[in-house]
Amino acid sequence: MKISENSSQNQQKQNAEPPVLDIDRVKELREAIPDETRIVMHGASGVEFDQVQNAITAGCSKVNYYSYMAKATTKFVADKVAETDGKIAYHELQEAAYEFMKGYAKDVIKAFKNGK
Repeated sequence: MKISENSSQNQQKQNAEPPVLDIDRVKELREAIPDETRIVMHGASGVEFDQVQNAITAGCSKVNYYSYMAKATTKFVADKVAETDGKIAYHELQEAAYEFMKGYAKDVIKAFKNGK
C-alpha cells in the first residue's frame, strides 16, 4: 500500500510547501491491514529524514529514495569535472561517482534505520 509519491517533483515547483506525512494515518493503516501487507513510501526524496523515520516507526516497511541521491551525484560529477578542468579519465570519474553514491546511500540507510 503506497503512502507517498513524487515528493521530489513537488519540491521542484516554485514555492512548493515541503511534504508533511500524516503519521497517524500510517499507524491507522498499519493496524487495519494484514501484517504481510507492506506499507510503501514512494518518493521519499524531499521528505525530512525525521518524518521518514516516524513513518517507519509507525509501520512503513519499504522506502523508495532515489531522486535526491541522483541529484547529489550529478552535482558531484560536475564539480569533479570542473575541479580537474575536464582532464579526468572516464573510468576515474565513474569510480569516484560510484564511491560517492555508495557513501550517500549508506548515510540514507543509516538515517532510515532509526538507530537500529
